[in-house]
Amino acid sequence: MSSKNVLKQWLLGAPSNLPRILLLDGGVSTWLESQGATFAHRALWSSSLLLTEPARIKQGHKDWMEDGGVNLISTVTYQCHYEPTLWPPGGVIRDEADMDDLWRKAVQLAKEAVHECTSSATATNNNYRGVVASSGCFGAALANGAEYTGDYGDQTTVADLQRFHARKMRTMASMDAVDAIAIETIPSLAECRALRDLFTTLSTDDTTPNTITGDKACWISLSCRNGHELNDGTKVAEALQVLDEIPIDAVQAFGFNCCHADHLPSLLHILVQHYQQQTTPNRGRRRAIVLYPNSGETWNAAQQDWEKG
Repeated sequence: MSSKNVLKQWLLGAPSNLPRILLLDGGVSTWLESQGATFAHRALWSSSLLLTEPARIKQGHKDWMEDGGVNLISTVTYQCHYEPTLWPPGGVIRDEADMDDLWRKAVQLAKEAVHECTSSATATNNNYRGVVASSGCFGAALANGAEYTGDYGDQTTVADLQRFHARKMRTMASMDAVDAIAIETIPSLAECRALRDLFTTLSTDDTTPNTITGDKACWISLSCRNGHELNDGTKVAEALQVLDEIPIDAVQAFGFNCCHADHLPSLLHILVQHYQQQTTPNRGRRRAIVLYPNSGETWNAAQQDWEKG
């Protein structure tokens, strides 16, 4: 088993020396803000620091590993995307090459932090460290709080959403330092369908479904407004039925993020029940579970701030 697919095989339940539960960092942007970081470009949010304070990002990664004891750290790329009309004004990002540079810088900072915190990053014990490329939903690119409602407007089609994710996927899959890809905060049935279509049909560069993520581990996490519905009101069970059409070789785990912790017991019950009842053939394998809720606050899109829950 190569070091590149250790995490992927672990998610698939293969025999491994890794612990049964791996810890992921969480609330990276909130943590950076708490340390005095200022996000200069609203459309990029914490990814702004890639342009202004990269050293602060690396220190944040190290804080999570050294003080938080996490196994997996997320790149500060949640708001990085290839939709030019949604880039910050003023030529901050001029073209796709500039955006490629942001992705590369984010991954490099994460990898450097791992190297500095781990004398020998192996997958043989609890000292395992991995880099997770964070990929936000379309609502994150809109920068108007749409990820908390799932309302992208009538003009946004499933094909638009598929293209949005496909372009980022090619970038993430091409980077050797990336161990896993996290497609996060999916709030709507339309976006679930777009991801299903992306992973079950040929993408724009003729990448086949089972290789679009390359040798990377990959998961999709949903964002929910209560214990049984996505943010757009779709039943979680319905969304899972759609996502379950994705080959397990491409996406090895489903889960939930950016939702209230009080909703997790019900959401977890729905997910486990779905896994137990699933009929889609995946060669006898069952997907893993990822959970990383909010700490209890609610996002106020008008005030651009978190409110205590």
